[in-house]
Amino acid sequence: MASFVDTQGRTWLVRLNFGLVEDIKEQTGIDFLSPSLPDVLREVSQSPRKFVEALWVCCEAAAEKSGVTPEDFGHSLDGDTLSDAESALLQALVDFTRRPMRAVAQETMKMAQAAEKKLAENAMEKLRQPDLVDVVVREMLSQDGESGKSPESSESTPVLTASES
Repeated sequence: MASFVDTQGRTWLVRLNFGLVEDIKEQTGIDFLSPSLPDVLREVSQSPRKFVEALWVCCEAAAEKSGVTPEDFGHSLDGDTLSDAESALLQALVDFTRRPMRAVAQETMKMAQAAEKKLAENAMEKLRQPDLVDVVVREMLSQDGESGKSPESSESTPVLTASES
């Protein structure tokens, strides 16, 4: 069974069933029963808030037994924990998939993870471009020059002096 450990050292088991999938859809709008697994993966990875809400639905019963509130749960999720929790939730989704399509779901997840890694590598490549700092500075300077301009002249804006107030 898929699991992750939060920043407080608590282990959370993540397992989907039809009732939880329906609750997740109702509470977050994420439809784990969608025939398009790539759409589900995209929604989970692009909306951290919805992802954590879906994760809470999966862990809520165990959390209540342990006296963990939604706030405590959220405070125990940092970047690395969120990555581990996302992997656990997506593995739970693969496990929830019916046997004939489970291998397809697993392969789709692997491809999505490879694509995410490639996107991160491409972003790092772009950040390492030697002239990037110069481009950013030029852009900032050009925006600063524009932000100093006012659409109306200062003559139309009355100014109160200390003697007038």
